Amino acid sequence: MNFPVRKYTSGYVRLIMAGACLALVSSLLAAPALANNGLALRDGVVIDAEKSVAYVMRPGGGIEAVDLKLGSVLWTSEAASRPLALVKGQLVAQADVAPGAGLKVVTLDPAARGAATTEATLPLPKGVRGGIDDGWRSSLKVQAVPAGDGVLIQWKAVEVLPRAVAPDEEATVAPTVGATAGPTERRSPVRTTEGAARFDVATGAMTNAPVDKNAVVGVAGLRELRGGDRLAGVEGRQFLSSDGQHVLASRPNPANDPMARHDWQVYGRASGQALGGFASSVSAAPFLVVKDQVIVEARPQVRATGDAARPYERTELSLRSMDLLNGVEVWKVAVRNIAFEGPFPP
Repeated sequence: MNFPVRKYTSGYVRLIMAGACLALVSSLLAAPALANNGLALRDGVVIDAEKSVAYVMRPGGGIEAVDLKLGSVLWTSEAASRPLALVKGQLVAQADVAPGAGLKVVTLDPAARGAATTEATLPLPKGVRGGIDDGWRSSLKVQAVPAGDGVLIQWKAVEVLPRAVAPDEEATVAPTVGATAGPTERRSPVRTTEGAARFDVATGAMTNAPVDKNAVVGVAGLRELRGGDRLAGVEGRQFLSSDGQHVLASRPNPANDPMARHDWQVYGRASGQALGGFASSVSAAPFLVVKDQVIVEARPQVRATGDAARPYERTELSLRSMDLLNGVEVWKVAVRNIAFEGPFPP
């Protein structure tokens, strides 16, 4: 089946569980780091280390191309909002659409300041919303796996179905026969729908394709090293960079500053050589080393300020660059947070 195509002339899920406590886990599965295909550091951030550029999902919509050295914005595009992958020098991205309008994929040309070149819309089954932001009970994660001159677009929709509960019904139920003793948490039913299509970057043609389970290579960004995979003689928990080339050793910092609770030291994985480090408020986060800088995800946080007039401060989802040589922040840019945080229905 072929889908409608238009060519311009200008050339993981965060799962919501029913009940008083709803938790959503939104995590994009990324393609491996391949030559000229960039790397998905996290959902909404694709990095081209070769050209020292990050393509970032901008709060409010659109995509920014950010210079990795200075943090300056090279160009912006409103034609798409969620960068997915680089293919043959072209950025494949998902566009914002109205619920029920399908999954819209757009190709942007970085050499032409993000000009849109091709686009196609993949119809989704009835009831599957094609937007980027998570809903109260639903989310749609999208993965783009480079393949030749195009990409395999794979999507998975997760919806938590409503469940009627009697006013006096217990929140837990007795275990089934043979199960471990103790109550079992009652969960709402979850409906999962998935599909795939091949998207030709040059022509914009999109055709049906089977879901490729082997294309799912792991959660973007971070993996803890254990056993023989660890660097010898290095203390602390160890984590692998998104491209597998560097290792982060994280140790608790006794400092009272909540923004510096952990000491990060970065090593070359092959050489074992220490490259530098800095203090962080978290023990680990997805990161990538580009020359003498660490590009790292910074999750939203709320911290006490000690100021009576403004006792708490919230930091938003962002992408940071830390200098390995002196441990200071070089720049920070905001990233669109697609996780549903309310308001919840009464």
